[in-house]
Amino acid sequence: MLSLLQQFFLADFSRWINYLLLAFPLQLRPTFLELFFGAMIASSGHITEALLAITFSNQWSSYYKVIECGSFHCRNIVKQWISLCLMFLGGDTIVMALDDTLVLRSSRKAPGVDIHFDHAPKINQNNFVSSQLFVSLFFVASTKIKSVALPIWFQLMPKGGNRSKLRAAKILAGAVARFLMKICNKNLLLLVDAWYMKASLILPLLERGFNIIGQIRKDSALFLPPVPITRVGRPRKYGEKLSFERISQLFEKQITSIFAYGKEQIFEIYTFEAKVHFIKGRICRIVWCRFCSGSSAFTPWRLLLSTDLSLTAVDIISYYASRWSVETAFNVIKNVFGLKQAWQQSKRALARWSCILCLTYGLCALASFLWGDGLKSSSPIPWRKNHPMTAPWVVKIIARIFRYFPIRSCWDRKSQKFVLPKSLFDPPLQKKG
Repeated sequence: MLSLLQQFFLADFSRWINYLLLAFPLQLRPTFLELFFGAMIASSGHITEALLAITFSNQWSSYYKVIECGSFHCRNIVKQWISLCLMFLGGDTIVMALDDTLVLRSSRKAPGVDIHFDHAPKINQNNFVSSQLFVSLFFVASTKIKSVALPIWFQLMPKGGNRSKLRAAKILAGAVARFLMKICNKNLLLLVDAWYMKASLILPLLERGFNIIGQIRKDSALFLPPVPITRVGRPRKYGEKLSFERISQLFEKQITSIFAYGKEQIFEIYTFEAKVHFIKGRICRIVWCRFCSGSSAFTPWRLLLSTDLSLTAVDIISYYASRWSVETAFNVIKNVFGLKQAWQQSKRALARWSCILCLTYGLCALASFLWGDGLKSSSPIPWRKNHPMTAPWVVKIIARIFRYFPIRSCWDRKSQKFVLPKSLFDPPLQKKG
């Protein structure tokens, strides 16, 4: 029999699924209910494997036709998912992260496959690989000791053409910002890595209401505000140019302990306000920082920028460190939820199926963030006793209950909702089964 805590968790989980199913046409909801659970349990990106993980009721071809030709749109699913996430993301600021990832493909027939530069190649791998490129946007939910990235949208970049990653990122962030402005009144904070810190992306997003935190090049031109003087002619736009040597002379070095990258780290920090040349002289909060690694040696100095002047240096470092949860999410989505095995013959079908895979990861990641400690105590894994609850761990809990289960039998035709079977909560029935 399930523990009381697991029963409460499953009740909440079923409500989340019912809320997301509202984004689909009524006649397609039972089919997508099966696909959700199959994709969650199978740990493979193939639709065939997702169906074999449960007891499905329709013909094989009907599930493929739903993905290929069904009358639904990914945009509606994303909006429903954003509305669900906002119910649990507290505070006055919505934190998002922007990044991209590669999915290696050996066949050139797959949609969107092209030669892309891999920033983190393996030792025996070429820097330029045949792959699909996904530009992605995430919500980042954080506590003092834990961060989790919830995928909002994965955009497959087309082969060739003149659309760049920066343009795709601008379109993604702008579309989500417009929707968020309609349904809530919160500040928007976007975390980006060094590659996306370009004026062509930052300036339009600033106009849309975003504040940006990201790492920039160490040779970026930084200037103090100009000293006002009375003279004929146009006033000066920039003051003294700042180098690292000049910064260490003008500003006091701070040493503090910050929880970042999974543990307490000792940081050395220089922080100040300066005008940044590559974004048209906008005044930003600048943070030069480095931290002590496990070998008692300091890492190289990094230069962080925040367009929100109200944030302290500790806040900026903590926010930027939480961006690392995006890399963990990429790893889990590709290797556990099967994005790297997802094979569809058309771009439209691949976009829809990858949206479902990311949504199943998002549900499990949200459950691990909200129910982590309780689920870990009710479903212990001895060798992971001191590790935090993760999305794959939640998948194991759900798989133990619903693997090879006839999911469609849980669909109540009268209420048009997913209803948990009584056999999960009734000890005699479960014993008979």
